[in-house]
Amino acid sequence: MISPSGYEPLGNDDAQNFELCKVNSNKKEDEIKEQNEETEKEAKLHLPEVSMIQRESMCSIASEMFIPFFFAGVGMVLAGLELDKVQHWTSFQEVNGLYILVPPLLGLKGNIEMTLASRLSTAANLKILDQWDSLKRIVFGNLALCQCQALVVSFLVSIVAILFNWVPTGEFDLKEGLLLTCSAMLTASLASAVLGTVMVLVVIISLKMKINPDNVVTPIAASLGDLITLWLLAVIAQFFYNFPDGEFFVMPLICGIFVLLIPIWAYIAFKNEYTHEVITNGWEPVIAAMIISSGGGFILDSALSSNPGVAVFAPLINGVGGNLAAVFSSRLSTNLHLNCQRGELPTEFRTGCVHPCFLFCGTNNQQVKAANVMLLLVIPGQLAFLSVIYFIEAGHVAITTPFVILYLLASMLQVIILLHIAWWLVHRVWSAGNDPDSVAIPYLTAFGDLIGVGLLTFVFSVLSSV
Repeated sequence: MISPSGYEPLGNDDAQNFELCKVNSNKKEDEIKEQNEETEKEAKLHLPEVSMIQRESMCSIASEMFIPFFFAGVGMVLAGLELDKVQHWTSFQEVNGLYILVPPLLGLKGNIEMTLASRLSTAANLKILDQWDSLKRIVFGNLALCQCQALVVSFLVSIVAILFNWVPTGEFDLKEGLLLTCSAMLTASLASAVLGTVMVLVVIISLKMKINPDNVVTPIAASLGDLITLWLLAVIAQFFYNFPDGEFFVMPLICGIFVLLIPIWAYIAFKNEYTHEVITNGWEPVIAAMIISSGGGFILDSALSSNPGVAVFAPLINGVGGNLAAVFSSRLSTNLHLNCQRGELPTEFRTGCVHPCFLFCGTNNQQVKAANVMLLLVIPGQLAFLSVIYFIEAGHVAITTPFVILYLLASMLQVIILLHIAWWLVHRVWSAGNDPDSVAIPYLTAFGDLIGVGLLTFVFSVLSSV
């Protein structure tokens, strides 16, 4: 029978089927809606506007950086005083290669710990560390990576120091060679373990306090890195130097154990998704930075023979410049991770080298603000640190007005050069499809060491010739 409307009325079975289809349709709509909501939430985690780095003013950048920068400077002053003290120890006077170890081993905080800090800061801004499973995997993988890199680089550093010591004289001392190798590897491993753990804790605390880790973590790595590494190197080298000849076998045994640990740490890092790329492709910047820093060590070794006062100021000028450049690099890298795909650059940054007016007086963006804040921190910061050295009467040199002027000019020039290198290098690395977090900072801290020691030696040479 046909209804007046022209449609055949539904039977009971048809009505039930219709209702069932309607229910299934509603369920599908609800599922699609839930999926869209989940996708939306996931996308929001990666939107640039949620990142702390996008909401900062110059005042907030300065306020977050000031305290870590101050403590970093204090740590570098203490490291300088420590170097000034240990240069008179028997081990440092008798084993010349130890001076060559100083800049590369102190530079390990840039090659390893500060790149770890930068990677953790980027992960924090991308909300990767918000989940416990991700946090655990990224922490364990990176600590294994740091141990592997520390042992490999310290072994290579000791080889370079042995060569620098051997080539001019043509004489090779096996005990000195083992002392350099064992001291370098043990120092690097212990320092990496301590600093890596501290970096993880600082990032977690920064997240809890809603502070941008980029502004905090790298200065703290710098403040602790120099002091801990130099103290460990001095104590360990003196300990092995005083070793009885009858127990000579202990040093090669320790070196052998560390060499055997390298493939174990490498395997752990290789199997971790967060460190697989770095352990596979991240060796070039670390080794290149080590070679550059060794050049700074050779300059330091030569400078200390005629100007012992260089010992106090070398960690300070190197540390401040490298620290600020590392913070700037970390911020640039985080900004690129948040705003564009790897291999692509924002329109306004599609340029090679930049002139000073662009970097410090350019468009009103976060990175220009950060560069200005860092430049403004140099003079007051260095004056404060020089005052500490002056009042405790350290340094084997009178801190006169000409010295202060030349030292501040050298510090400013070093930071300006490093910030420009950082800008160019980070964008160049990113546009090539690589991660600046693992590539840029080793080069920056190494160039900071080389430029800093070179300028400081020049300052002392000018003052001594007047």
